[in-house]
Amino acid sequence: MGVRRGAEVLAVAVLGLAACGRPDGSPSTLPSVRDSAGVRIAENPADPPAVWRIGPAPQIEIGGSEAEDQILFRVAGALRLSDGRIVVADGSNRLRYYRPDGSLDRVAGRTGEGPGEFRRISWIGLLPGDSAIVFDLAQWRLSIFDPAGEFVRSFRAGAGDTVRFVQVAGRFGDGSFLGQGPVNTGGRIPQGLERHDIPLYRLGPDGSVLDALGEFPGNELYFEPVAGGGFSFYRPFFPRSASFVASGTYLYVGTGDLYEIRQLDLRGKLLRLIRRLREPVQVTEQDIRREREERLATESGAARQAVARALDAMPKPEVFPAYGLIRAGEDGGIWVQDYPARPAAEIAWAVFDSTGALRAEVKLPRRFDPQDIGRDFVLGVWRDEDGVEYVRLYRLFRP
Repeated sequence: MGVRRGAEVLAVAVLGLAACGRPDGSPSTLPSVRDSAGVRIAENPADPPAVWRIGPAPQIEIGGSEAEDQILFRVAGALRLSDGRIVVADGSNRLRYYRPDGSLDRVAGRTGEGPGEFRRISWIGLLPGDSAIVFDLAQWRLSIFDPAGEFVRSFRAGAGDTVRFVQVAGRFGDGSFLGQGPVNTGGRIPQGLERHDIPLYRLGPDGSVLDALGEFPGNELYFEPVAGGGFSFYRPFFPRSASFVASGTYLYVGTGDLYEIRQLDLRGKLLRLIRRLREPVQVTEQDIRREREERLATESGAARQAVARALDAMPKPEVFPAYGLIRAGEDGGIWVQDYPARPAAEIAWAVFDSTGALRAEVKLPRRFDPQDIGRDFVLGVWRDEDGVEYVRLYRLFRP
């Protein structure tokens, strides 16, 4: 045990020295790593050590046509199988299997409550051997389909446990699942700008609760009490959002307050704080006006008046959130989106490995949400300015 601990201390010392600079005096791109009460802190510079890029156009694009097999809405997830096919789950409560050329191969599932049927798909994951596993939020049920799209079996998330209404939000490398419980409001009516804690769990391959991983801040919302004891809620200006990501054998938790992301093990123990040394971006009056106009443009009548009243009453942030979305990367790492503070054709994403080191930066189209990231591809959902959804696969180039 003493030899192992000594090796860990030596590794931390070497990385800390490397982060100070190279022999020629230029700054190093390795993170500064230090240990604080058993928790490692990886502090990364603002500038990435490498720049990756995607192809100028998607290799595969699904959607954008009036053909029935190309109409997508409320896409819950998309996966790439080992043979190149793509599986898409959306609000139609079906799994659509597309060939590598983008043409429809077959359809599985339908709306209903029977075996292999769904009422509201909210997550899709990949099992060994190219089987797909799907979570139905309305029925709290997981269903497995084989590579050919044939239904295999289903089981309830949290069945037989005291924890109820557990939403599956990811899958760990050991086959267990990331479960998310209902928001904890403390039993009171919220008011004003608030964030409420969300309990997280690790579920076994059979859906049973294995571990409580802790409670973490959820999404920031603005609440207004209404007559009769209830409340209305609205999305505030540039809200801090929660990110809970299962990647390999790690759970990543982000709150968006600071450029800091927590890395936990499968029991909920904090292992590492991943930081990036970047200055916060200030929110201007022009940013507030633009956001207000965009929000009201989608409303009409009484709803528009209510939203306008809430927007005028809610507090205005001084800085934007430190980052946007977080998605699972390769080998237990993550991709972190720069917060899309202002209109731009592309948004930068930072690539971190499982040690918390910033590996590279890659720019993706605005309104593109990665769903499946491989060594040489990025598969995700892109929405145009009218909200029309497409599933796109881009080739990924690394130096």
